[in-house]
Amino acid sequence: MASSIRLEYSLGQRVAKSDEYPKKWRDVKPDEIDITKPMVLCLGGNGTVTNKLANGYAKAVQSILGVDTQDDFVDIFSLHYGGQEDASIGNVSFEEIEELVKGFFIRRVVDENGERLPFDVACKNMRNVNIVTYSFGANVLKHLMEQTAQYMEYNLGYDEDEISDILKQVLQVCYAPSVNDMPFSTNFVVKSLQDRNFDYSKEYQARFGVQPIAYGKVCKNENQVVLYVNQLSDKEGINEHDITLLRRPQNFLTENKRANTASLCVGYVLSAGILNSKENAESDKFIPLLSQNEIFDVVKSAIDRENKIAKYTDKNNKTLNK
Repeated sequence: MASSIRLEYSLGQRVAKSDEYPKKWRDVKPDEIDITKPMVLCLGGNGTVTNKLANGYAKAVQSILGVDTQDDFVDIFSLHYGGQEDASIGNVSFEEIEELVKGFFIRRVVDENGERLPFDVACKNMRNVNIVTYSFGANVLKHLMEQTAQYMEYNLGYDEDEISDILKQVLQVCYAPSVNDMPFSTNFVVKSLQDRNFDYSKEYQARFGVQPIAYGKVCKNENQVVLYVNQLSDKEGINEHDITLLRRPQNFLTENKRANTASLCVGYVLSAGILNSKENAESDKFIPLLSQNEIFDVVKSAIDRENKIAKYTDKNNKTLNK
């Protein structure tokens, strides 16, 4: 019989291999994070219930970025969810959300006395945050951002426009989100129409109608740039609710060649966010995140090229008919 003991979440960081950290992983607390340094937070699916799985997500993000644990300009963290002991599905409690909010976000908008920082300083600190979410992880981030916004308004006195401008400096790169409403942060979202966990095809049709899609289509939606991909795997008929389909290309080709362009887009947007964070952290002034239009233009250019190729070479090009 399963235990009723609830295990708390665990936060870890990818580090260089050593006798102390043979798995390139060390446990950290949110309030130990250096807020002046570029960082990536990985929020995986709700099955991320062990440090091994959380470490695996962080390692995958390292691969997408092309950085190593020896590189010291960016810190990569990953969350292992809590839940019932021996459970295969995890979550984050309300109390844990509050702890994460204070450790990750509120420390960036207050001084040592807990007083609100000037607008530009708060923006500069928040621009160091980049987040990669998968499936349930998007829901976790939604709660984190909503709680952060509420705290900034009711406890610190920031107005709505200030809160919006500060929090949109957080970049989220998201695959197969469990929620559509992603408030505050700036988001690049990838959705496969072959995802069987979430029916993105209905969402796609509502936006574009029933029409052929050779490789993918990209659009802007409030604070999101969304890439719909017809198929990421070279194999037919599989459930593409699988973030491992997105891998760093070797010699510009992934194992699944269809995933190559989407992987490159993810790598570009995330790398651009990290490099911007680095430039921002090293500057005396606040350097804002790429605009939504800049992200959209680069992704659209890559997808337009791939659609021209796919239109003539992909024998599996189909019209959505659901």
